[in-house]
Amino acid sequence: MLNYKIAIVTPCFNDQESCNQLIKEISTLTSPNIDISAFIIDDGSFPSIRKPRESHVTGCLIHLKTNLVHQKAIACGLYEVFNSSENFTHIVVMDSDGEDRCQDILKLIKSTSQTEPFVFAQRRKRQEAGWFKMGYVLYKIIALLLIGKRIRHGNFSAFNSSILERILYNKNVSINYAAAILTSKLPVNFVETDRGERFEGKSKMNPVGLIQHGLSAISVFQEVVLLRIGVFVGFFLLSTFVFAGFILYEKAITGQAILGWSSTILSILIVGAVNAGLIVLALLLNTLSNRQNISATPAALYASYIKDKNTF
Repeated sequence: MLNYKIAIVTPCFNDQESCNQLIKEISTLTSPNIDISAFIIDDGSFPSIRKPRESHVTGCLIHLKTNLVHQKAIACGLYEVFNSSENFTHIVVMDSDGEDRCQDILKLIKSTSQTEPFVFAQRRKRQEAGWFKMGYVLYKIIALLLIGKRIRHGNFSAFNSSILERILYNKNVSINYAAAILTSKLPVNFVETDRGERFEGKSKMNPVGLIQHGLSAISVFQEVVLLRIGVFVGFFLLSTFVFAGFILYEKAITGQAILGWSSTILSILIVGAVNAGLIVLALLLNTLSNRQNISATPAALYASYIKDKNTF
């Protein structure tokens, strides 16, 4: 049988009981061939997250100096795994609230391979409220229009440890982990899973948080977004010039009367389209120029945000 040495990275914020339950469920996965270490990132909880009870897995509880929000907390956890002395075969990123099911961990890991080292859990059945489902559908439509990709996954994922360094030095990981992987040019596989039920309480996600998370994912593809908007503006400008040509033809060649305000509307459309095109072009050139600058990566930045670490 295959031997797995797994590092599980899970951020936690003000949810001690869910953290305890998660570690308890993870413990049931251990066997002579499966060794698991949990890296719990306390994302500035108050009071601080304590070491989990009834743990049969080794682990590290990482306290951050302040709340960095979910995505940056994941980056800090990956940083700690990277600097660990353990030789992990796989790394798993998952939420600590129970919505990412522990029973799917090995399913994801077994789906990784040398040719497809990264696997995302793709949601098949969701448990959220109606407003969340509607918002998520709208988000997927907007993402498809702006970036040309169908995004049907969250952070729940597994990957071979051999690509950890490549992921950690991706500057977009701290903006949106899931979107950053899609831009990393790594071969990615998807495995269908069901969304689990929360261990405790209700989801902290609200409409504002959902919009913020969606925009952060789309922002990772800013070059693609600007190019697609630029194509739309170009098509609109071309259509406007065609319409202008038709108006001039009707007036100058056929002599037919046209509405008096047609020229005014036409002028507004042309000026608006040209200005929009220039703005998009300027933003795109600025974005492409910034690619030459090497931004701070999680590996270089997030060590300073770690307050202390406790093993268990």
